[in-house]
Amino acid sequence: MIKQRKKILFLTPQLPYPVHSGGFIKSYRMLVHLAAQHDVDFASLLKGEDVQLLEEFKASIPNIMQFFTVPSNIERNAINILKANLQFKPISFYRNFSKQLDKLLQTIFANYDIIIVDHVDMFQYIPKQYFHKTILHQHNAEYVMWKRAAEVESNFIKKIVLFVQFYLLGKLEHTYCNQAKYILASPNDEVELKRIGVRNNNFFETYHLGDDSLLHQTPLVFDKENKNLLYIGTLTWEANIDGLIWFLDNVWQTLSTENKGISLTIMGKNPDKRLLKFKQQFDNIIFPGFIENVEPYFQNAKLFIVPLRFGSGIKVKVISAMYRGIPCVTSDIGAEGLMVENGKQIMIANDVKSYINAIQTLLNDEDKWKTISKESRVLAQEKYSWEAVFKVIDEVITKFP
Repeated sequence: MIKQRKKILFLTPQLPYPVHSGGFIKSYRMLVHLAAQHDVDFASLLKGEDVQLLEEFKASIPNIMQFFTVPSNIERNAINILKANLQFKPISFYRNFSKQLDKLLQTIFANYDIIIVDHVDMFQYIPKQYFHKTILHQHNAEYVMWKRAAEVESNFIKKIVLFVQFYLLGKLEHTYCNQAKYILASPNDEVELKRIGVRNNNFFETYHLGDDSLLHQTPLVFDKENKNLLYIGTLTWEANIDGLIWFLDNVWQTLSTENKGISLTIMGKNPDKRLLKFKQQFDNIIFPGFIENVEPYFQNAKLFIVPLRFGSGIKVKVISAMYRGIPCVTSDIGAEGLMVENGKQIMIANDVKSYINAIQTLLNDEDKWKTISKESRVLAQEKYSWEAVFKVIDEVITKFP
C-alpha cells in the first residue's frame, strides 16, 4: 500500500543542530525521516548560535519545504525564573514563548494535516481548534527532573524555587498531555505522566537513541594497564553538571589514590566553570572540549561513567556506551527506562561506596568487563534501534485522515 503524503508542521524550541546531544539527535533524526516521506515545514525559535547555523541546518535536510524561525534569547537565570514564577509559568515555557512566533504560527496552523509538537513547552502555541491535529513528542516527563533536582538541593531558597518549578510544570504537562491527540513517550515517562493524572490513552512508545553505527565498530579489548575513564555530555546542562560535581567531590579522590595512572576525560562543549575548577585540584582530569570524532576516545577508555542524581527519560549517553560496548557505570536515574540488569549489561551505583566498588571491579575484573561489554551491545541491538522508533512514528502518522 502506498503511504499517503501528509502536510506536517514540526514545531520545536530551537534548531536541533549541531547534532551533539540526546534531544537534538532525536529531533534531527525524526525530521530527516519525516521529510523523506511527507511535506514537512519546520518552525522554531533561534537561540544562541542558531542564527549563524540556520543555513547549514537547512542544507543538511534539503527536502524540508519551508522554515519559519524567530530569534529569541531569553536566558535561564535567576531574574527570568522570578519573572516566570510571577506569571505562574515554568522557566522553560517562559523562555520558549515569543509573541512574534505566536502571531506567525496562528496564520499557518490551518494549512497542515498534522502538527508535531516537539517538547511540551511548544504546546502553548496550539489553539483549541487544532488539538485534533497534534502529536506531542515528550522528550521527558519534564516535571520529574525539577522534582528530583529539588530533592537533592541543599540550599533552602533554591529548593523552594525548584519545587515551584516542579509544581508549575506538572500542571501544564498534565493539561497539555490530555489535550494532545497522540503522545510519543518512553515507557517510564508514560508512567510518570499518568502518575500526575494524565488520562490520555493515546500513548505510543518511543526512545531517545544515539549513533547506532557504533554497533558496527570493532569490539573493544580489555587492557589491564588501561585505567582511563570517559564522560561525554552537555556540560552546560545542570543535571550533568550536578552529577559530575558530586562524582568529583566524593568519588574521584579515592579512585585517584588507589589507582596509579588513572585518568578521567570529560568531553563536551563549553564546560561550566564549576567543573573547570577541578583541573586545579586534580592533574588527571582532561577537558578536550567538543570532539567530532569520539572513536579514538572510546578506544582509549576502560569504562564510561554517567553520574546523575536527577533528570528524567532515556539517557542517550548510556545507550551510546552500550552501542559501543564500553562498560558503563551509572545511577538508577541514568539507567531508568532501559531493560538492563545490574552487573550484566551495566553497573548501577547510587552512593559513593557502590560507585567506587563498581569502577574498581571494571578496572580489574576482566571477565566482568567482557560480560558487560558484550551483553550491552547485544541488548542495544535487539531493543534500541532507530528502525523501531521510526516504525512507531509512521504508525501514528497513518492514524490521521
